[in-house]
Amino acid sequence: KYNFKEITELEELSKKYFKVFQLGPDSKIALISEGQAVGCIDLERIDLEDIQIQSDTVYITLPQPELCYYKLDLAKSRIYSLQTNPLKDERAFIDKAYKNAEEEIRNAALNSGILTQTTVNAKIILKPFLENVSGKVVVFNEKPGDLMIRKGID
Repeated sequence: KYNFKEITELEELSKKYFKVFQLGPDSKIALISEGQAVGCIDLERIDLEDIQIQSDTVYITLPQPELCYYKLDLAKSRIYSLQTNPLKDERAFIDKAYKNAEEEIRNAALNSGILTQTTVNAKIILKPFLENVSGKVVVFNEKPGDLMIRKGID
C-alpha cells in the first residue's frame, strides 16, 4: 500500500468568438490531492499447471501483480486555487480536476514500482509459509501477462 500526494492543475480556455472576444475568463484550478494505491497478486489465478513438484522442490508460477485499487482521499484533498468562468458549470470543472487527480495517483503508483514491490512482498510472505506447510523448498516464477488495474473505489 503506497500513499501519494500530488498537485493537479487544470486549465480550460474560454471560447473566442469571431477570433476577437471571449465571454468571461479562462477556468483554472490547482488541486492538492492525497490518495493511495494498493498492489496485490490474485492467488485464485494460480492453476494446477502453475504448480510443479520435483523431489524436494515446489515450483510455483505466480500471476502478474495487479494494481488492486487507487483512490483519492477526499477528506485530505483540497482546492488550492480556483478561477472559473461564470458562464460555465463550475461543479463539472471541479469534478474533472478530481478525476485528473485520481489518474495522477494511478500513474504515480505505477511509476513508483508498486508492481515490482508487490511481487517481492508476495514472495517474502508466501515462501516461508509454503515451505513450512509442504516441507519442501519453494521456488517462484512469474507468469507473463498484461498489466491488470482495477478502478479506484470511494
